[in-house]
Amino acid sequence: MEAGVSGPRIHPAAVLYAGGKPFPTLAACEHYAGSEKLITKALQIQAESTDTRPVFDITADCEDGAPAGHEREHATMIATLIAGADNRFDRVGARIHDVRHPAWREELDVLVSQAGRQIAYLVLPKCNAPTTRWRRSARSTMPVAATGSTAKYPSMC
Repeated sequence: MEAGVSGPRIHPAAVLYAGGKPFPTLAACEHYAGSEKLITKALQIQAESTDTRPVFDITADCEDGAPAGHEREHATMIATLIAGADNRFDRVGARIHDVRHPAWREELDVLVSQAGRQIAYLVLPKCNAPTTRWRRSARSTMPVAATGSTAKYPSMC
């Protein structure tokens, strides 16, 4: 025991989150990948990097990865990979198109309905641009048409 300290040392998490759920541990790095090949490779590297927790998170990119006109198919591919066995740590998120793009809602519906239990987070691009009232509330609660409910997902802008 150090001088001037009485009692056993207590980790800050034990004091700050006593009786509550602490924030999840986040990886130090986030890797963006938009194609099936690159997402699959990132999942492989993530799995090989550790046995306990990943060194980096993976953001599967609907915005920059989807071929024009094939956004739904691309979102379905991403949802399949997120819900798949290769996602060992459930640390794969997705970035959807901006709300001004016609495919954003369909991407969100596909991702949440097909991979909602495994998706780690959603990235909402260009959140600071002036748009709809929905965007301002999206940071904590997003309406999910596919399930007819309101689900809470961590989101980053």
